[in-house]
Amino acid sequence: MSTVLIVSILNCKKIEAQNKRLLEIRNKSLAEQKKVLRDQRKAMLKEKKEKSETEALLTAVKVCGTLI
Repeated sequence: MSTVLIVSILNCKKIEAQNKRLLEIRNKSLAEQKKVLRDQRKAMLKEKKEKSETEALLTAVKVCGTLI
């Protein structure tokens, strides 16, 4: 499916109820867009969590006075 078609469908405020094919395409593209955004948010949270765990570990090592 071309991206131009998807963008034009997403930008369309009203789609004729009789045109079920367009409604299906729009719903599928919206679902895919939501999935991509969700995956991006999950990746960012995972990165943030790993970074905070690493910083906590480094802080604990520094408190103990051990050199890495």
